[in-house]
Amino acid sequence: MRIRVLGTSGGCSAGCPPSAYLVDGRLAVDAGALATALTLEEQSAVEDVLLTHSHLDHVRDLPLMVINGNRSETPLRVHGLPSTLEAVRTHLFNRQIWFEAFTIPVPMIAALPLPAGEERRIGPYRVTGFPMHHTIETQGFLVDDGRGAVFIAGDTDDPDCLAPVVAAAGKRLRAVFLEASFPDDQAEFATHTGHLTPRGLGRAARAVPPGVPVLATHMKPGHEAAIAAEIRALGNPALRPAHPGEVIEV
Repeated sequence: MRIRVLGTSGGCSAGCPPSAYLVDGRLAVDAGALATALTLEEQSAVEDVLLTHSHLDHVRDLPLMVINGNRSETPLRVHGLPSTLEAVRTHLFNRQIWFEAFTIPVPMIAALPLPAGEERRIGPYRVTGFPMHHTIETQGFLVDDGRGAVFIAGDTDDPDCLAPVVAAAGKRLRAVFLEASFPDDQAEFATHTGHLTPRGLGRAARAVPPGVPVLATHMKPGHEAAIAAEIRALGNPALRPAHPGEVIEV
């Protein structure tokens, strides 16, 4: 698998696009920067989008993605929790914010509910959702092509969230993307808003087999340097920040 990191920010500023990842050019996880980071040709090649949850920095570019491509013959397949799909339908594609891509006479989005714990075959991948504790219903996705597996987490404040993922992936686990939104001195606010700090990320990483990289994501703009320094101070060589534009081959 080839994972292209399109955006890793928990907000948005110049050079810091919000959450989006692209697997082998056709399967996206989250849509925060899905249109702004891809050419029109690259957007048209995306067939399926997995949404971890409905917060804006994870779905922002979905309306633009739909209108930029010709989806009238083959709708964009969007997978997520029923509550996530309903929120996107109600609050984005609601006629006031954007057109009703789910319900117009020729639908441009096919909504495919994917409850946490359910495995789904999407092209060459087996995709499984794992529940993540956050301020709203959220999940992370284990994407497995039979040779290797990658876990891309949704937002969470649970430092013990990776144990079931590691158990399910076994020796196929090749990389983990997990958030560290705020520095450790903002741990109270991070917990209040459903997020981890580097200390929690380090605890979560203990469940991951040695040698498997754990890439920190969702860093809030302006805090990147402090978070990166605190991650280095943990002394775990498998831990590092993810960067928009990088490609991970597994």
